[in-house]
This record gives sequence, structure tokens and C-alpha cells, in this order.
Amino acid sequence: MKLEKRRQNKKYQPLLQVDSPGEEGYINAVTLPSLYTQTKQFLTQLPMPTTVNDFWRLVTQYNVSLIVAFKSYENDKSLAIYLPEEQGQPLQCGNIAVNVESVTAAPTWTEMKLTVKGKQTQEVTHLTFTERHIEPKKFLPFVQYARSLRTPDKSVVYTCS
Repeated sequence: MKLEKRRQNKKYQPLLQVDSPGEEGYINAVTLPSLYTQTKQFLTQLPMPTTVNDFWRLVTQYNVSLIVAFKSYENDKSLAIYLPEEQGQPLQCGNIAVNVESVTAAPTWTEMKLTVKGKQTQEVTHLTFTERHIEPKKFLPFVQYARSLRTPDKSVVYTCS
């Protein structure tokens, strides 16, 4: 029974292509099934220093156009910087370069437009919910806005600590 359950769970685990020596095909993420769309949706943890490259490989290999992040307010030293700190200063993650094109602040979230250059160049929107507590009157507009940004042929990554 346990072995059968493990096999079933693997069908929800995304596999990454290995392009360079030292890369692995594993990422700590799951595919979220959906009744409404064939588009892939992933749930993963915020990147750690050892998984930043894998995070961006997931984004490029699965054609992700939207990353929805829930900000961590703990001073967690195990989490890595996975976004460029300033416009015009790209973050290099292995063979992938991440550039900030614009930043917009809303009352309860921040929106970054990114250009991600791997084998191809793609536009990615990164939304971060910035409130410490999830209160429905603040969280619902964030969810509605995130849903409005989804496109039928692109994937979405949801991430938190």
C-alpha cells in the first residue's frame, strides 16, 4: 500500500530537465490538479541558497508567466535572494538571468514585471502578498488580481516559506 501511494504521489511531482553537470531533475514542488484548466500550477517553497537555480529552471522549463508569493516575515536565513534587488542589475542563476523591468506597489501586494532569459526569453509577473496576517478583506482582492493575470497557455507557481 505505501509503495503504491508513493507512485501515485510522483505523478504530481514536476521533473526538471538536466542541462548541465551537477544539476538534478528533482525540485521540492508539486503540481496542483485543477478542474478548470489544463495549465500547470505548481506549489513550491521559497528558494533556499541551494535551490535558487532549480526554482528558475522550473519557471523556464514549464513556461511560467505568474509567480504568486506569500511573504515570509521571519528572518529566515535559510531562504535565498531569488529576485534581483534593483532594476538594471540582473540576478544570474546558473544559465538563467532574471531582470526586473518594473515594480508596482498596491496596498497589500507588490507586483514585479520580470524578464527571464534562459534558452528563451519570457515575461514573468511576480506578485508578493505583503500583509503579515491573511485577513479576507485584504486577501480576496489579491487573489482576484492574481487570477486575472493567469493566461490559459502559461503555468503558475505559488510559493511560500
